[in-house]
Amino acid sequence: QGVESGIFDGFTYTALGHLHRRQSVDDKSVVRYAGAPLPMSFTERHYDQGVELIETDSDVHTVSVTSLHFDAPVKLHSIDGDNLDEVIQKINELPDKDGSEDENLLPVYDVTVKVDAYSSSVKDSVIEALAPKAVRLAKISLQLNSEVQSSSDISIKEAETMKPIDMAKMCYKDQLGTDMPLNLCSLMEKVIDEVVEQ
Repeated sequence: QGVESGIFDGFTYTALGHLHRRQSVDDKSVVRYAGAPLPMSFTERHYDQGVELIETDSDVHTVSVTSLHFDAPVKLHSIDGDNLDEVIQKINELPDKDGSEDENLLPVYDVTVKVDAYSSSVKDSVIEALAPKAVRLAKISLQLNSEVQSSSDISIKEAETMKPIDMAKMCYKDQLGTDMPLNLCSLMEKVIDEVVEQ
């Protein structure tokens, strides 16, 4: 990130690491971040997974770069709802375990429930509903409804279960007395995604 892409001129192909999203550098097809073969977090669940097939001639000059796409063998999904009943209803629609599943390939779910106040019973209800389902649980987040106004109303433990964007919105409202504008929310989510990716 601190080097000009021209430094790679003259190389047949440059495969860069660290960033999880597959991408070329400065539109050069032979200078690319390989990306992660699997989503490494829920912010990456919509990333395009794949590999690059590099073909060279006998003088090791790049002849072609072909992107080969594949579906990640383990899918990441999110469930959210405006209340616990809505979330439980969505969970009930998931397929039940039948004993033939490979546990390592079951889809992984991130569940977010909007609540008026934090309560461990909400998480217990979600865990109980998911128990017979052919899924794995990554995390349950409780999101305060908008009528809860102040970040000073929650404990550190409760803050740890919140999504970063929800904490940002709450702090924004605490400081400025109004909801965060949609365009700022979108920018904040992009920044959060980039930080998570780092």
